[in-house]
Amino acid sequence: MQLVLIGNPENRRSQFLKEAVNHKLLPPLLIISYESLLENPEILHTLPDSGWLKIDSPGENFKVYKQILALAPDESRYNHIPAHEALQLPYDEGRIYYSHQWYAGFKILLHKIELALKNKPGLRLVNSIDSIELFFDKIASKHMLSKNAIATPAFLDEILHYDHLHQVLEQKKHQQVFIKLAHGSSGAGVLAYRKNKKGQEMLTTSVELVNEGDSVKLYNSLKIRRYTDYKEIRTIINILAKERIYAEQWIPKASQSGGFFDLRCVTIGGEPTHMVMRQSRSPITNLHLGNARGDLSYLKQSMSDEQWKNIMTLARKTAHTFNDARLIGLDILLPPKLDKPMIIEANAFGDLLPRILHGNENTYEATVSYLLQEKK
Repeated sequence: MQLVLIGNPENRRSQFLKEAVNHKLLPPLLIISYESLLENPEILHTLPDSGWLKIDSPGENFKVYKQILALAPDESRYNHIPAHEALQLPYDEGRIYYSHQWYAGFKILLHKIELALKNKPGLRLVNSIDSIELFFDKIASKHMLSKNAIATPAFLDEILHYDHLHQVLEQKKHQQVFIKLAHGSSGAGVLAYRKNKKGQEMLTTSVELVNEGDSVKLYNSLKIRRYTDYKEIRTIINILAKERIYAEQWIPKASQSGGFFDLRCVTIGGEPTHMVMRQSRSPITNLHLGNARGDLSYLKQSMSDEQWKNIMTLARKTAHTFNDARLIGLDILLPPKLDKPMIIEANAFGDLLPRILHGNENTYEATVSYLLQEKK
């Protein structure tokens, strides 16, 4: 079995998959780098005629990020930079900008891959192009969950600006919501917004607001901040709204010693396999933000068999909803009573869970094992 990866070779994701393929004594992993693909799309003609193709994250490579931005058509509704300027962007670590434009460019790149695959019917995708696109559009993905009766915090509306947020809150009778980038990842741009009956506001987020003369910039930092100043909150929401954001119901998360938590559950071939508990003192639990892994064994001991079964059933049902995706990273919310689990979101590239084993295999080894089994 030949496994092909489109990814960033220097990234540990690629290295883990390469090691998994070697461990199974398979032909060496064939890697097509995003850099080479973006510079020369004709390289897709060198894809083998059969085997499996895994499209991985293009993240953590600024050159690739700029090249994907440059592919996007101009959509004046959202923040946009012309292609020639995008290619000249200086590296600005953690800055949050052009996320909608990045998504538009990434879709174009995915369609180029899809077109090339029409001549390679024997080369199968681990996750379909459509599923990757869907997972990176959190609004469309949430609608898919709701349409299939999968429990998820309710989508309230796309937020156009700060004043519009307040109109939505009033219409929907909510005083606290999560606000997220429609095309974000790794917790970037996530805002936990709360307003009390006196009209006092508080924003809990990893977003850092930086004023540089007449310029205001937003960065994704490892430090969770709390904003209570009206002007700062308004500025943050208005800047993010230019990237496309939406509001969803804020469901309180369960907590253990160590703070609030949720679960990242990887499903492979429709079955929940690897799981990690993400724990934080704040409502935002992403491990990328420096949060800790919780004690999953202790959690399981504190739950009834029925409660645990409900989580597994929800994960399977969700995976089967996205049945053209064999590998999904599900974020699962548990309310304080540990009952009624909900899917926060589904991720296309959510399988990076180092040191988490299932049947003595990490996520990459388990994926290769599954593909070998499906081949039969």
